[in-house]
Amino acid sequence: MNDLTCNKQFKRDTVTLILTKLDDAATPGDFLAQIDELAVDPDQLLDRDLIDLEEPLSTKRPDSVNAEILFEAVGQIDRVNAALPGLWTYMAFSTCRQYMTDRWPLDGVRNWKNRVKQRWILPTTPSRGRLIRHGIARLWWAAELTYDGSLAHTLSKADDDPYAYTKWVFAVENRLLQLFDRSVGENPDVMWAVMDSMQHGDDSKSSDAIADVGRDVLLEMSTRQLGLLNPMELESVINAIRGQNGTAQ
Repeated sequence: MNDLTCNKQFKRDTVTLILTKLDDAATPGDFLAQIDELAVDPDQLLDRDLIDLEEPLSTKRPDSVNAEILFEAVGQIDRVNAALPGLWTYMAFSTCRQYMTDRWPLDGVRNWKNRVKQRWILPTTPSRGRLIRHGIARLWWAAELTYDGSLAHTLSKADDDPYAYTKWVFAVENRLLQLFDRSVGENPDVMWAVMDSMQHGDDSKSSDAIADVGRDVLLEMSTRQLGLLNPMELESVINAIRGQNGTAQ
C-alpha cells in the first residue's frame, strides 16, 4: 500500500458494497481486511489521473498543512467530481490509511462503525456537511474553498500566503463546520466577506464568534439576497452584523 500515490478510485457501487460489508463486519480488523480485497479488485475500481503526494499525510503536523499537501497533489478538480465518493473513500482506506488510523482509529472504539460512516466513507450523494467531516475530503474541500491564489483577501495579502485562510479555518475548532456546513458557504462572495471581516476585532480567535456571525448572516440571507450586493455593500452588511454582536471594530 503506497502512501504517496493514488491512480485508482472506487466505483460508486463499490462504496455501497463497502457500507454493506461494514454492517456485517464483527470487528474493525475483519472489516478492513475485506476492504483491502476490494481495493485491489479491478472490478471494483476506476482508473484516474495520478495523484502524487509530496509527502504522506500525518497527524504530526497541522491539518492545514495536510490540506495544502493534498490540494497541491489533487489540484482544483471540478467540484461536482470532487463531491463523488469514490476517490475520497478509496484514499481513506488505501493511500492515506495510516493517517486515518492515527487520526480516527477504529480499534477499541465502542461505536467504531459510526466513526467509519462519518470519517472513512462518503455516501453516494454526500451533503456539504459530510464532505467536510470525511477524513480526506475535508482537507481538499477546506483548501478548495479558502485558497486565494491571487492574494486578493485581507489575510492572504498580509501573510503573502495563498493558503492563509486554509490555516485560519483549521486554527480554531468549529470554524470549518460553521462556515461550510451552513448556507453561508454556498455563496463564495458571502463566505469571503465573512472570513475577511473575521480578521478584525478582539474576537478573531474565538470559537464562538464564527458561530454567532454565521447564525446572524444566515438570518440576514433569509430576508435579502446578499450575494447580489457589490463587494463594498456586502462588506458593510457583514461588518454591521458583527457590530450588532459587539464583535467588529
